[in-house]
Amino acid sequence: MNTFDTNFEKQKIAIEYTFRGLASIDKRYVKVLRAFEIAKTYHSGIRKDGKTPEFKHQLNIVGSILNYREMLIDPVETLVAALMHDVIEDYSKGSKVWDKESERERLSGLPFYNTEDLRREFGEKAVLANNCLSKVINGYKKEYDQYFSEMSTNVSALIAKAEDRDDNLNSMYHVFTVGKQEEYAKEVFEYFIPALKEGEKNHPEQAQVYQMLKVRLKRKAQSVLDMVQTFEDL
Repeated sequence: MNTFDTNFEKQKIAIEYTFRGLASIDKRYVKVLRAFEIAKTYHSGIRKDGKTPEFKHQLNIVGSILNYREMLIDPVETLVAALMHDVIEDYSKGSKVWDKESERERLSGLPFYNTEDLRREFGEKAVLANNCLSKVINGYKKEYDQYFSEMSTNVSALIAKAEDRDDNLNSMYHVFTVGKQEEYAKEVFEYFIPALKEGEKNHPEQAQVYQMLKVRLKRKAQSVLDMVQTFEDL
């Protein structure tokens, strides 16, 4: 096992045992442990760079959320949303991953994981957050303004999405084209920052979290745009 794999395993174990510790004190976190196990089971592949474990993305997101969970209105639902939204997007019936020959062996024996499964295991709040996080619902593709507006009304979805984009900004170097990196960075200013401002108005109880995410995303997105400009000037 190389250093990269060792660090991933340490991160996974540390976060799992953090959730176990929280669940021993607050039984609501049993839901988070269940979401962790499901996400770990389905996200067992490798990311686009050909070396990073797929599940590291989820670990990075929930690891960050854990740092400020006490500032959240509903930390349990936020962690569940962060862990589960990619499961529904990537592994529900009809998702393209099931058609990939390279994935069939890895997914052998696993069933589709659909919205009905999410509702049965985690309840209506989890479904609502997932619907806000989903760009396509029942074949209807949301416009970006609608998509971010819906997320800003949900106490969990926008937090999970902002952390998702933050981790993408960290990990997209040498994976995405320069054009794609620029697109992701520009979306921060065009959509994420206005949505976070709206979220702050809708949920002032967790205003500090929205403010922190705005600062962090702005800084990273601007760094990407500065890099792109440097390439263009060469």
